Amino acid sequence: MAEQSKVLNTPGAEKQTKRELFDALRRELEAPVLEKASKSVWELILDSNGLGKEISEMVEKKRSFSELNAGGACEAASISGDPPAILEDSSKSPNQV
Repeated sequence: MAEQSKVLNTPGAEKQTKRELFDALRRELEAPVLEKASKSVWELILDSNGLGKEISEMVEKKRSFSELNAGGACEAASISGDPPAILEDSSKSPNQV
């Protein structure tokens, strides 16, 4: 990719600072590189084996759990009548911890 770069092959490129060249190369290459990475990630996600299968199974598990909870199966936690926990160092107030 870099060998075919319009930025590097532009007349006068050798007179630019390293920073200017890096910035120009980043702007030129960023979209194509991110597009390739995105396509590769989607291929992994949609693959019916390996990582894609693992992701699909986890999504189904979460979906099933959410459906159970949405139906009222999850009860609200009750407020405990237990006294507050005792601090390790009882000489300090809760504000000093």
